[in-house]
Amino acid sequence: MTIPSKAVLPLGCLTAWLVFTAGCGSSRRTAAIGETIPMGGSELTITRSEASSAGGRMQVSVFFRWTGSAADLIPGFRGAKMKMTLVDGAGEKYKPARPKWSPIQPLPEEMYSLMRNFDSYSNSRGADGRFEEDAMRDVERFKKLEADINAGRNPVAWVQVFELPWNRGDLVLVVVNPRRRLGQPGTVEVPLSR
Repeated sequence: MTIPSKAVLPLGCLTAWLVFTAGCGSSRRTAAIGETIPMGGSELTITRSEASSAGGRMQVSVFFRWTGSAADLIPGFRGAKMKMTLVDGAGEKYKPARPKWSPIQPLPEEMYSLMRNFDSYSNSRGADGRFEEDAMRDVERFKKLEADINAGRNPVAWVQVFELPWNRGDLVLVVVNPRRRLGQPGTVEVPLSR
């Protein structure tokens, strides 16, 4: 049995519409902190957020777990990147910041902690030798983490930093899934408490 040529176009359009509505479209969904979100062949979990002061502005650090490759997160590596944006209650959007103490964004969580230590070391003056020992130990740990990432060993815990004016509230993290698969959302919104 042959299908009439006039029927091929409607069947093709129907198939494209079904694929689009089944997960390849720009579907949005809301997720809670701690909820695992499938993203391509990986999973993302926003674990917490923290606010602090940075040069008269609010610095919001979003901590997350990522089961995929570092190449999917860090600019400079090839491939599609997971994109994060912070949106406040007034609809203002904030892209990830790169604080002066941060070599890349996002940072593995352990590297983030070490960078914060470096920042505090630069503001301290140690009278005993422990200050220098701690700083040197942290520098060596940082170099090892950097080498691990460059060698393809991927950390799971990460931090993304945003900077915004202090009087912002009702913050929502918006994550774009660059490699969504059938049934996965194209965009996920995660309300953050502050």
